[in-house]
Amino acid sequence: MEPIYSNSCKYTMENLMESSAATMPKWYKPYCYAFCAVFLALAVYGFVKGSLMGILFLIFAAVIMVVYWRKTVASARTVYKHNMEKYGQETETRIFFYDDSIVGKNLQSGSAVTTEYDKVQSIIETKNLFILKMSINMVILVDKNGFIGNNGADFADFIKGKCPNARKK
Repeated sequence: MEPIYSNSCKYTMENLMESSAATMPKWYKPYCYAFCAVFLALAVYGFVKGSLMGILFLIFAAVIMVVYWRKTVASARTVYKHNMEKYGQETETRIFFYDDSIVGKNLQSGSAVTTEYDKVQSIIETKNLFILKMSINMVILVDKNGFIGNNGADFADFIKGKCPNARKK
């Protein structure tokens, strides 16, 4: 049986960063931005009042933004480093989409995993990827430019139709 779609995806640092940012909990980014805004407002208030507390609040705002950025980078860097240590190169996968299942194969390890479409909890579309989130610690990255044999132009409609219960982002 031939797959409906085939995709090749390299787990580059860029792809992992994009995936990490996109799969961050919904509350995390607004939470960081809100606290940053509060601390910036307090910093401005402190500067207007001539208080040195303005500097402290400005530092707090900067620390929150650094923590947000570092969390995104740290998770991507951890996966990338693990792959480089284990395989000596960036991991590359082939994802095959059949009528009733998805088969993912890691080209470095040779291992393959099969899952059904109803296991996909959410579909996240980013600039370069479709991210199929299965559970908290498992995602399938589908490179928008990595379709083999066809251009994948209607893949978004296909995957959304196959996973009607998945949240779309």
